[in-house]
Amino acid sequence: MTDPYELLEQQEDMDYGPERVAAAEEAVRLADLSGDGEASYDARIALVEAATMSGQAEKMFPAFAWCQHYAAQHPDEVDDFTLAWDHKWVLSAAQQFPQFPLGRVHELHASYAQYARKLGAGASSIPYMQMQLAMHTGDHAAAQRAFTVWQFAKDDLLSDCSACEAQTHAEYHLFMGDDAACLKQGQAILKKRMGCAEIPHLTYGTLLQPLLRQGEHELALGYAVKGRKMVEGNPDFLRTQAEHLEFLALTDPAAGLDWYARHLPWAEQSRERLSQMNYQAASALLFSKLEGETVTLALPPEAEGWQQGGEYSVSERLVLHLSKARSLAAQFDGRNGTPYYTQKLAQTLGEGA
Repeated sequence: MTDPYELLEQQEDMDYGPERVAAAEEAVRLADLSGDGEASYDARIALVEAATMSGQAEKMFPAFAWCQHYAAQHPDEVDDFTLAWDHKWVLSAAQQFPQFPLGRVHELHASYAQYARKLGAGASSIPYMQMQLAMHTGDHAAAQRAFTVWQFAKDDLLSDCSACEAQTHAEYHLFMGDDAACLKQGQAILKKRMGCAEIPHLTYGTLLQPLLRQGEHELALGYAVKGRKMVEGNPDFLRTQAEHLEFLALTDPAAGLDWYARHLPWAEQSRERLSQMNYQAASALLFSKLEGETVTLALPPEAEGWQQGGEYSVSERLVLHLSKARSLAAQFDGRNGTPYYTQKLAQTLGEGA
């Protein structure tokens, strides 16, 4: 039997993606067969990271729950910091799935607060995570309260890196409708060359719509070109790929078809519903902007509505994506008890609030 730790070492050298997730899953299987509880714990911790960073967040939940149970039974064998840090990923991932009741999401936030305080941390990271949840549900007042607390709190050992926090700061201003503040914050990230595994990848996508609204078309085009190179083909950046598709729909719909076709397969396969909804909405916008009755697309056979000849009806693709986007928006609004995503979809399509 292969040593699960050998496989864990191998997967650490892999790029994030389905293959790394599969390697971590195999390490979990081997560890469980060996009967080594500590190895099973370590393998699942690796799976949580791989799934989180590979656009397969649904696979992290059972792994993390298992680790929590193991930690409660073997407190001397686990690293409290790692478990608390991974709990942050759980909080973010829970927003992706409308089947998680909102009450359960709040319970997860309360549980995270306990983890953080046990480590003598949380003054900054707790309101930071609460702000992100409020932004997800469309609660501007709650987001503003949490943002204010976060801004006056000192960083703690569970705070995100400075690049990620600066990106979240920019996203907060965008959420609050302050394009100027969003652009100032985002361009500071780029000017200072702040970076990590996801920054400035996310930043370029975030700035595209504010730049268009401010009339900065040439700058937006430059950011779009740079940003697309960073996120193309990576399943962990489906939300940002959707932002680039939305930009192409508004600026060069014909050129947007290649981007659409390349990333549609993962958008259809992904179980991360929030990112999937964003891509469906951007796809609907694209087909609403195209001229002509048909387009030629290189879609894989597994794509919904696949045509062997590669010729597709523009109106049929519009109806398909619009229906999916509306259905997902309704699911999130039903979970959150707000009309936020239905309104956001209408705004994306230029239908008003």
